[in-house]
Amino acid sequence: MVCSTVEVANVSHTKRSSGAKTGGGLRERLKKLLGVHEAPSRVAGAFAAAVFCGTCPFFLGVVLVLPLLLWGFKLNKPVTIGVSALLAANPLGIFVMLAQAWLGLKLLGRDVPDWLVRLDGRAMWEALRRSADALAVGAGGGGAAGDSPLALLWAFVVGGFVSSLAAGALVFGGVWGWLTVRRRPA
Repeated sequence: MVCSTVEVANVSHTKRSSGAKTGGGLRERLKKLLGVHEAPSRVAGAFAAAVFCGTCPFFLGVVLVLPLLLWGFKLNKPVTIGVSALLAANPLGIFVMLAQAWLGLKLLGRDVPDWLVRLDGRAMWEALRRSADALAVGAGGGGAAGDSPLALLWAFVVGGFVSSLAAGALVFGGVWGWLTVRRRPA
């Protein structure tokens, strides 16, 4: 028995509308959404841009850099926006920010405050209060050498951008390598 194209289309349409499971319909939509049919470099670029933008200090990556990257590199929008939003709104983001401040202090050759190494919440809030008071008065100091508000702010910015670039590069290499190995013909 030979079926025409119209009959096959009608049958599959009937199956779909009756709620019967179609062969990979959801899987195909998910693949299309995630850009599985795109080049590995474009999908890896979307993930790398999302990680960079989602971990940038002060949400600058999400607000300023992400639209430029989406437009300039024609990245997969759902992947890039979704992953960067998940990273930017991550409730564990405070630990990422503390690690970025620690990295920045180390890169700048400054002393790391004890409260940052011990992750002492009470001492951290006290240092932040002193920093806010010092900034409100107009003084630059807030305590120990690495504890001044401007030193911590600058360290956070430097550490944040360095770690965001490094994380984006690592993610690009990992995703690109995984996709090229996975798509290699058998």
